[in-house]
Amino acid sequence: MIRALALALVVALFAASVLAADAFPLLGHRQAPSGFGWRLLSEVTDTPFMAYRVRAATDRAGFDVLWQELRWDNRVRTDFSEVPPWLAVNFEREIIVLFGIPTNSCTDSVQLDRVVIDSSTRLVYSMTSDHRHCGFLDLSGAAVFVVALDRSVLPPSPFTLQLHAEPTCGSCPEPDDRLTVTL
Repeated sequence: MIRALALALVVALFAASVLAADAFPLLGHRQAPSGFGWRLLSEVTDTPFMAYRVRAATDRAGFDVLWQELRWDNRVRTDFSEVPPWLAVNFEREIIVLFGIPTNSCTDSVQLDRVVIDSSTRLVYSMTSDHRHCGFLDLSGAAVFVVALDRSVLPPSPFTLQLHAEPTCGSCPEPDDRLTVTL
């Protein structure tokens, strides 16, 4: 009888731990903090209107306008430096790019793996990975990565900022996942 109760308790605890791991993000998830020519400043969540979008600011005034337009003082944000993003950038040496990675109700987390700066194709794009516990395709939000890019390693101007290596919509006349920047 005691063995049967102990076995039932082990099975119940195992089932509860599987459910908890499936319902909540796993501990230990880390963003890549920096790479060649880039560094992650912040991750902003609860921004469904930023899914599949790339935005940029090349000076402080442009970043202030962008920040206010997106109302990010009221959003859930994780900063990766000891100061807020608007204080962490020297716009004489860097620009800021926002990569809006779409999420859905099954997304546990999104991770910025790296930012690719390809001078030969004049293209800068994000490489991300996500962790999902189901395969539904309902768009429910976005994880927006606020990244500082070093001007000295950017491709010759003008260049293209793109969400990923390949465009999300190749036939869109003015896609939101690509942006041409002239410095």
